[in-house]
Amino acid sequence: DYVYWWQSRNEEGLEEIQREFLKIFNKVDFIPAIYNPILYKYYYQNNLKHWDSETMQVGYDKIHLLRETLGNEVFKCVLLKNMNLFIDSLNGIENLSKRIELMENFRGSMELKATLFLINIYNDLLNGPYSKILQLYIKFEGSIAKKNLDQKTLAPQIQCLSTRNYDEILNVADANIRNAISHDGVEITHNEITFTYRIGRETLKEKHSIFEVKDKVITLFDSINGLIISFIRYLIENKITFDDVYENDEINNDVIEFYEKLSMSTLNIKCKSIEELKIPKENTTQLNITLEHNDLDIPSRYMFGIHTAARAYLLRSLESNDKV
Repeated sequence: DYVYWWQSRNEEGLEEIQREFLKIFNKVDFIPAIYNPILYKYYYQNNLKHWDSETMQVGYDKIHLLRETLGNEVFKCVLLKNMNLFIDSLNGIENLSKRIELMENFRGSMELKATLFLINIYNDLLNGPYSKILQLYIKFEGSIAKKNLDQKTLAPQIQCLSTRNYDEILNVADANIRNAISHDGVEITHNEITFTYRIGRETLKEKHSIFEVKDKVITLFDSINGLIISFIRYLIENKITFDDVYENDEINNDVIEFYEKLSMSTLNIKCKSIEELKIPKENTTQLNITLEHNDLDIPSRYMFGIHTAARAYLLRSLESNDKV
């Protein structure tokens, strides 16, 4: 495999991430190369590498219970059919990691930092990656109940799971702050944030320093990453790779493309996009693949590009007159 060859010959860190995650994922003796780009980020990137191991274990234990209830084949089928929710959570957390980095590097006042970044990041964590993971759990619970339990917004998602033994997962988000943000009950003054929320008919206020709220944001961020890692652990332990995706007619194209991009990525080379164009006049297909690397010489680009094109021809079953 040219990707594994490239990682082992031209990049640093492969042995470290394999050793570290084999120790954490103690039921496996091999990590498929396709997951190395994700694990690399969770081992080396500043914000992602602090994922919460306790929450990961909580998530992993929940997966174990769901598998016992549904059976592993049904659980696997539900997961693969709804992998787009997991992918959305993963992509969302990576984007928010960049925003957290921007917040850390911002040189304005704490009040301005909270106004521009902190509250918005907390809100987007809740309604983005966290909500997507909750929606995925709801898919499993719907399969158990044999009915559609889907909820579009965060509050009913939490309500749905609150009666189904998800307390440890639901408690990672501060309910009062979530309530206040949802109803525009946030006031920032100097180094303090006041959250106004309702419980029944009673209106309550809660004050925190900006540092305390920042700590809550980072804790939520790390906890969501712990839940994401628990699903990655399941995928690796059950050796779910290309074949499971390509052989399942119920899997949507976004999930297939996610695995395609992973198969064309290394630790430091990221496949950012795959765009397929039909050219009716020529009766051909053109596949545009975008690869990202911060410093790659021309011969290496040529070598990696040729192998990437060859893989694309096989994956998409392209004809000899098609172009990549």
